Amino acid sequence: MTVPEGHVIRQFQIGNVQVKVCDDCCQDISPEKIKEILGRCGEIWAESEAQKAKQGKQLK
Repeated sequence: MTVPEGHVIRQFQIGNVQVKVCDDCCQDISPEKIKEILGRCGEIWAESEAQKAKQGKQLK
């Protein structure tokens, strides 16, 4: 399979596999959009932690 090469920001090898990490999907994102994305990531994380805490209390 041939994959078009994008803007490679990191390259490494795992065994016989060559891994290239590209940032094409997020190169042109504004600082405001980045803040919005990070804010949503924080909300998802907080919800996940709240669920884990709730499940932990139910197991005791």
